[in-house]
Amino acid sequence: MVGAGNRRLLVLGANRVVWSATVNDWPELVGLSIKARLASEGVTESYDAIQQSLGRRVVVRSLKPNVLPSSPFAVALGREAQLLSELSHANIQRVYEYRCTNSQMWLVLEHLDGQPLSTVQTRLGQLPPLAVASVGFMVASALAHCHQHGVVHRAIQPNNLMLVNDGRVVLTNFVGAVKDRLPTAPELLDGSAHLAVSPYVSPEQILGETVDGRSDLFSLGVVLYEALTGRNPFASPDESRVSQRIRKDVVPPASRFARNVPGALERALHRCLEKMPQDRFANAEELSLALENLLREYEVVSPEAECRLLTPALGGKAPDRGQSQKSSAASPSGSVNRPIIAGLVGLAIGGLFVGAGGFLLERLPTVDAGATLRNTGRLELLPDRAGLLRIVADPWATVSIDGQSIGATPMGRPIPLPAGTHFVHLEHPRAPIERRSVRLSAGETVLLDVKMNVAPSSEPTPSPSAVDPDAGASP
Repeated sequence: MVGAGNRRLLVLGANRVVWSATVNDWPELVGLSIKARLASEGVTESYDAIQQSLGRRVVVRSLKPNVLPSSPFAVALGREAQLLSELSHANIQRVYEYRCTNSQMWLVLEHLDGQPLSTVQTRLGQLPPLAVASVGFMVASALAHCHQHGVVHRAIQPNNLMLVNDGRVVLTNFVGAVKDRLPTAPELLDGSAHLAVSPYVSPEQILGETVDGRSDLFSLGVVLYEALTGRNPFASPDESRVSQRIRKDVVPPASRFARNVPGALERALHRCLEKMPQDRFANAEELSLALENLLREYEVVSPEAECRLLTPALGGKAPDRGQSQKSSAASPSGSVNRPIIAGLVGLAIGGLFVGAGGFLLERLPTVDAGATLRNTGRLELLPDRAGLLRIVADPWATVSIDGQSIGATPMGRPIPLPAGTHFVHLEHPRAPIERRSVRLSAGETVLLDVKMNVAPSSEPTPSPSAVDPDAGASP
């Protein structure tokens, strides 16, 4: 069935009447008033509509008129409706209604007034680090909810993350999702039999292995790394090259391309980007907690408030590149200027300005010094509750810890690290990369002794100094 649309009447001569071809080919769907077509993808189309019973604005996804609900393509749309009906989270797009007749099938979804993350990234180039952490926290929270219900999204990418005007980041497009209790759809809505290789998929997806929630964490790590640095580490026009990069390339430290990156954020990103699922966060809840602790340390009022500053469409002034970097990442003290100022004004009104001012003057140097240390993007020289890691590699190796380059062995003294789990990469030009995870306790010294599997060669082995000019340096 086709809606009437608008028609223009043209009269040619006394006996000829011609209707022009300006007819909207929108479907007539029960209870919905369609206002505009939003997108046409594969075998589905999306519309901006009004749900007549409640008078609310919604998004409608329906099969194209030439695709019947009995088609295998329709199975994926039905699965998406079932998956969404089992999820209820502020950062997941809600489904209001699902209808299937002999000739039509459609979903009625929550309307999200905002922009996809891909559009925001295109406009800003790089997002402020605290905004990136806020986006990551909200998406990780949504994924934790999905994974608790047995749902793996499998398509975490900027186009499927909507930044809404109220500051929320909302996860959309569950057409490729899998659930442990549901059979896999025989066809996807784009007509293909498998998910296309994109620079956001995990190594296990590339290899066709069974995926779990840790696959979504890898994809989220790529999204956040790109948002922070302005570059996708695996992108290439050649799909086979994309696959190779995802499986083999070591991602450079984010602080190489972005300024004032908190160490905790960089460590979280690179942990998500580990090639082996067991080396990543155990689950999305663990990642969410790590980012929540980071935001709390920098006294961010709320993740939504941080995201509202990104673009005019999100209710704030879009910062230019320099302003973004200046205002968003840098220090815990910088991120709380507004609350501090508001508090001082209140104290002034109450007659306590002198005391508050003296307190502030006394504290400012300490805050600034701590902020400088935390925001260098380097491992702290004397971290609180430090443990010591001594690294020995035979014959030698360049070392990076939590995505940050340390130098090359042999090292003159142990490396002080905060208590907790750290991820160590050891590289030699003629050996496979060796990856280790090390857990340190406060006051503990751990020895990591690694034999590098160096391939034999007639050429002389390069010295550590030829590979790394800082060879042998210790932080």
